[in-house]
Amino acid sequence: MKEKHANKPIDPRELRDALGQFATGVTVITCFDQHGKPVGMTASSFNSLSLEPALVLWSIGKGSSNFEAFNSCSHFNIHILKHDQGDLAYQFASKDGDRFADVKLAQGDQNAPAMEDCLVRFECSLNANHDGGDHRLLIGKVEKLQHNDGEALAFYRSKFAGLLA
Repeated sequence: MKEKHANKPIDPRELRDALGQFATGVTVITCFDQHGKPVGMTASSFNSLSLEPALVLWSIGKGSSNFEAFNSCSHFNIHILKHDQGDLAYQFASKDGDRFADVKLAQGDQNAPAMEDCLVRFECSLNANHDGGDHRLLIGKVEKLQHNDGEALAFYRSKFAGLLA
């Protein structure tokens, strides 16, 4: 096992590779920017925080092209993807094209774009926004949730995989 000593800085690439050993779920997170335009991105930095009150958290890099929209939004939706939605995860991770192309959004009074086809959707109001080094930690209060039967998409060692029970 490789070991790092406290007196030597951790190489960011090595840290990223080590963190890649931890399998995570895959989400698409959406909001509206200050002009009402839908914004969305793929993220695996999602976690539960509290059951009472219902709080979830995720983080966004300060260098992300979506940073300003999410850093200033009042609401966001977190969509946990199904095992067969790797292409959708890539679509929202891409820097090119319309991320919302061919994505069916729910109609109605939405505070953030709500994808219809996902395993789980958490509709959140912003509860807190904290500094986290080169990221911001966004804590959402879950206002509504919708969940469907199915299997989750996972991310492990920089690759997507189905997470089957």
